[in-house]
Formats: sequence, C-alpha cells, structure tokens
Amino acid sequence: NEAKALQDKMNGQQLDSRNDNGNGAKQAPSLTGGLSTQITTPMQLDLSDPFQQSEQLDIDQIEGRLNGELVHKLSNGEYVISYKGIMTLSERHDIEFETAIHDETHTVIAKGRCGTSERVSGKPMNGNVETAMELAKRNAARQLLPLPEIKAIEKKAKLNAEFEWNIAYDTCVKVAGTKAIVDILIGDLVNWGKLREDNPSGYNRTEWLLIHEYCQKEASISRDPGSTNNWSYNSAVFIDRCRDAIAKVREEKKSIEANELPPQNGNGKKVMGQSLPFRKLQMDKKLRTWLVLSDGTKTEISCREICEQFEDGSIITRLRAGIDSGADISTVELDD
Repeated sequence: NEAKALQDKMNGQQLDSRNDNGNGAKQAPSLTGGLSTQITTPMQLDLSDPFQQSEQLDIDQIEGRLNGELVHKLSNGEYVISYKGIMTLSERHDIEFETAIHDETHTVIAKGRCGTSERVSGKPMNGNVETAMELAKRNAARQLLPLPEIKAIEKKAKLNAEFEWNIAYDTCVKVAGTKAIVDILIGDLVNWGKLREDNPSGYNRTEWLLIHEYCQKEASISRDPGSTNNWSYNSAVFIDRCRDAIAKVREEKKSIEANELPPQNGNGKKVMGQSLPFRKLQMDKKLRTWLVLSDGTKTEISCREICEQFEDGSIITRLRAGIDSGADISTVELDD
C-alpha cells in the first residue's frame, strides 16, 4: 500500500543478504546508481509527494525553520521519522560519521559506521553545503539503524497525536465491565499515590495506559462472589452486590425506624443501656473513601483495604449505592 511504499522508500528496506538485521541494504535509495540525485533544490521540491514533503521538512529542521520534533506528520496523515529523530537514534547506537566533498560532481559524501557495518550516501550541494552534508549523514544513518526501532518511534508519535481520553475511557470500560468499576479503580490509584487526582479528561495517554493495566489486572482476579481475599470488580458481581446492598440498606432502614436506639451524647450507639464507640466508612463523589472514628479522626483508606480489613465485600457497593442515589457523601456505619 501507499504507506508501506513510503516507508520502503524512506528506510531502504531491501535486506542485505550478509546483514539481515533489519537495517537498510546496499540498494537503498541513497545508494542506487552510486551517489543519490533524488533531491533537487528546495525550490523544486513537490510538496504533494510524501517523500519530497518529508525531505523539505528535514531541510527546514536542519536550517532552523522548524522545531526539533522526532517525527514529521505529512499531509497524507502518515508519520515519518525526522532528521532529528534519525540523529538522536544515531547517538544512541554510537554511529560515527565521516564527510567529504566531491568537487567534480559538486556532491557531499557521508559515511556512517556502526561497529563493523558501514553505509555511504551522497547529496548534491544545492544551495547549502552544510544542509547537504546533514542530509547525507541522515541517509547513511537511516540505512544502519534497525527498522523496528524507527517504526516504533513513528507509531508512538501517531498514537500520541491521535489520543482521545474518551476513547481510552471506553476501552477501559470494555475491559473492566462497567464505568463504575473504572471510576473505583481510578479512585484507588489516586489513593495509592500511583495516579494524580484529576478528572478523567485530564489524564494523558501514559496515565490512561496505567489505568488500563489495572483494569486488566482486576478483570483477571477471581470472580467468586464469596471471595474476600481476591475481591473482584467484575461487572456481573458488582451489579449483584449493588442490588444486595440496596436491599440490605432498605431492610436496615425499616428496622431502625421500628426499633431505633438513641445515641448517647452523639458519640456512640446505646446497646443494652451501654454506650459503645462507633466507626464508619465514607465515600465522596470522586469515590475517595475514609475511615471515621467516634472521636472524629478521619483516615483515608482504599476500597481494596476496606474489603481486606472488614472482610465484607458488600461495604463498597453500599457506599457506591449512596453516591449513585445522589448523595454528596455516602456513609456506612460499622459495628464493633
């Protein structure tokens, strides 16, 4: 296809039978017929052609008219590694260069060397000798660098440019099962210090990759509804627990209305005439959770820690049920 043809032209994909490591071959474009004459003066470049457009962008980058991005986005939507990207990889792979000027052909010649491998490329000196020299070095280096590494840089740039948080959110929902599960996981990641506190739309691609990773981990946890050591956020289990929690809350409300025991001094429950200290768990609209003691001490606690410490998988769903019903703060009281 067109994209592959462009990559082949840019990266010189005919494999060298003596060095089949994914590097460019002797018959790469810059070496065909000896010295390359593919690029004419910048004024004559056809910017509707992706190859020549990329060449012009590299020239602009070399001569300081363009920033140092590692990848160019072309008008056809493709992403190709830039002069800056090639030279950055060259430093990483310890590629060394030698340059010379061939007066008779008015051409700059560059030799790139990486270990025992060498490649040579030439560029006509059309207007600017230094620019031609850098383009020749770029071509020699392009043939020495591993193609997978070049394509990985181009792919990453494309993903970053096309990233949309709502698509990432929907992808995580498909993995986790429901939006509620994803929201709870985000709250946990914030509480654990692995993710900064922000709205879903504020997270970048790297942060969404972290969220997606934890969605995958949660999806792989045991789906046994009775499990407390490996509590699961599986959608079916979560919905069932929400229903059970709502029913339980309704029953408790009826019981309290019928047999309410008044608290003493507002600091505890009165049972058999004795005042007992109380604890409660709270959740806010951002799904952050706290343990609150009778003396007013409030300690942040994660959803996973709640399930592990209190061995009751329904607590989280009861808290979430309160938030889903429209409360700013959802509370579940704990009996000692």
